[in-house]
Amino acid sequence: LGKQAFAEVNQFHEENEFKAEGDAPIMDVHKRDNIASNEGIFGARIAETETETCFSKFLLFFGVSIAWADFLTDSLVTVDLLGIGEYIWFGFGIVFLLFPTVFMLVNHGKPREDNFLNRVIYFFLNLLQLRMLYEAVLSLRPREKEKDVEADDEDLQGQADNSDKGAKTTPQLGAIRLAESILESGPQAILQVHVVVYSTLRGELPSTRQLALILLSIGISVTVLGQTLSDLFEKQEVKRQAQETTGFALFKKLWPCWVYQSSAFLFRAITIGIYTAIFEWYVLIALLVFGLLLRAALWKFTDSSRSRAFVFVVFFITNSSWDKQAAVRGGSILNVIEGIVSVILLYVSELFSDEAQKALFRPTDNSLDFIDSLADNATVFAALMAVLLVIFVPLFVFYVSPLHSYQKIKDTVSITQAIV
Repeated sequence: LGKQAFAEVNQFHEENEFKAEGDAPIMDVHKRDNIASNEGIFGARIAETETETCFSKFLLFFGVSIAWADFLTDSLVTVDLLGIGEYIWFGFGIVFLLFPTVFMLVNHGKPREDNFLNRVIYFFLNLLQLRMLYEAVLSLRPREKEKDVEADDEDLQGQADNSDKGAKTTPQLGAIRLAESILESGPQAILQVHVVVYSTLRGELPSTRQLALILLSIGISVTVLGQTLSDLFEKQEVKRQAQETTGFALFKKLWPCWVYQSSAFLFRAITIGIYTAIFEWYVLIALLVFGLLLRAALWKFTDSSRSRAFVFVVFFITNSSWDKQAAVRGGSILNVIEGIVSVILLYVSELFSDEAQKALFRPTDNSLDFIDSLADNATVFAALMAVLLVIFVPLFVFYVSPLHSYQKIKDTVSITQAIV
């Protein structure tokens, strides 16, 4: 899937020419962000950040610390799932823990100076979860020249070389952060939210210690995702509008995006948790296919330049088509509608006939009590999701969305057309 994404984006890069503004030829910001070099992941890259100010260094190693904390708490929760006999959840937890490491070994295991010894070192750095720390330390070194933009245009190449002087985060660090967030933090948080929702609806909550550990792990995962996704989608926009913004000044402009991404993801995770907790597996497959088709239509009709692989890989985590305004608004509306429908289903579950309840909802020892529990707990989840809506919707409307510069769609498509 990763190789497919690289091929798609490289082809996109070859087919698109550079645009010129005045005497300085530049590439469109979104097209530039979507170029997948050897350090990209699914056609997306986190914007590089200077690491010369004290606050930038603090954020750099804060990101490493919470990534380690996230891996540790996720591991402890996974072990607990095995201890309480939830073997299916335990299996998913193990897969989500190992998948990012395997992905990095396969796609980013090649060292800068390729030889046998360095390959062995990189292998153990990835295996022991030390690669992010290694790249963070390298990010403190000033760079004389770094050719991250490949182009035939000599003026553009020279401009890229000059802009990369000084200490900055390495592209590899961005790739690792993105892989950890999309392939481990996001799926683990969704799994753990599902465990809480599932247990709550059945009145079978874990012990106080287990519940506290799960909630702590969810909180850390959401923090990791908020930081990573805001760096992925909004940091480049902030830097484009205020190129001299660094350190704490950059953080002040970026933290509302961090809050938005965290709260929007948690809303999404609770939505998925409700659906997976109440419905039979074949209903979930139908809902999954329907959701993917809606996103595919959104991607197609808004002429998004995002990699298809990237759009569908992060389908469960965030609205991924940030390069077109209709795609952004349409995807956000879809997420909100799906969340509202999930809560409504809890309220109206009692109105289904007995046959429909048996066909649609997951069986329990006492299915009637379970249906009653759905309605009883609907208010709790409705209140929680309403709070999240109040947080992220205004942030999106008044701050995050205006922050982005959007490409024009070749054939104008309204939000309604994009969703339909």
